[in-house]
Amino acid sequence: MIKLVVTDIDDTLVARKRRVITHRGLAAIHALLDAGVVCGPATGRDVARVAYSYRFDPACYSTAIVANGMRIYHDGQKVLEKVLPQEGLQKIAELCCTEARADLLLFSDEGLIWACGSDIDTMVVHDLKHLVNCEGVSVDAPGDRVTVKANLHFDGSIEELLAFKDELVRCCPEIDFTCPCAGIIDITTHGWDKGEAALWLADYLGIGHDEICAFGDAGNDEALIQKIPNSVAVANAFDEIVDEARWHIGTTMDDAVSEAFEDIAAAASTGTMPRFMSEDVDARYREAARSYTAPVPKGMDS
Repeated sequence: MIKLVVTDIDDTLVARKRRVITHRGLAAIHALLDAGVVCGPATGRDVARVAYSYRFDPACYSTAIVANGMRIYHDGQKVLEKVLPQEGLQKIAELCCTEARADLLLFSDEGLIWACGSDIDTMVVHDLKHLVNCEGVSVDAPGDRVTVKANLHFDGSIEELLAFKDELVRCCPEIDFTCPCAGIIDITTHGWDKGEAALWLADYLGIGHDEICAFGDAGNDEALIQKIPNSVAVANAFDEIVDEARWHIGTTMDDAVSEAFEDIAAAASTGTMPRFMSEDVDARYREAARSYTAPVPKGMDS
């Protein structure tokens, strides 16, 4: 049976246009918790930006994998934290100085942003949306700032962003880079990601790896989908996520994850596996996912 459920938020659990979980989803999470299943987000956001998506119900995110696995919480307590290497951040800032469309963003625990690798005039030219949320801007990465969450914003096409990501990979082997959507590159310490975090959390809780269920849709979910045996792709997921996931369900707009949560909760009460984890059901949804046409390219911001 499934004992630990982790899910991406944006375009997986929560449709981007809705911003918050449905009432059905909220009830489904509480059904999981009542059935003894540990449940929480596995998101690129830090914990300060999770609450509103769960309608400010702390029970739903007291266990959480945040900042792409760089922080892990259980029962409201932080149980793991990793820090990004300063040398790697400085190299990223230097690369951003050679590419005017790129800025490195360092997030504080309170969700405030420091932008580096650029200056205000350059940021204004590219109309980068994060400027209004910055507490400061500098060319170099601040040496006295301990950073757990960081990402890079890029004002260009997805092809140009991926080319810049390849350059980052070559120059910064101590850091890993993933693309959750157009315009953003997420940053984690090398060898660490949502998938490793989910496995670590299961070990911490004494839960078997085959007793984890993980839901995702985009580039920063790929390691989660690859490393968790019972991984699940929503139908609106990136094509590579659809191809790599073990199981498949409907779209985020159809509240498919909430329905899957209900299925897992019902199965947990009898010690069995959920109904959607069957070959017949999966074949139907896998085919639907492969033929799904999104209003915009899968996983991309509108």
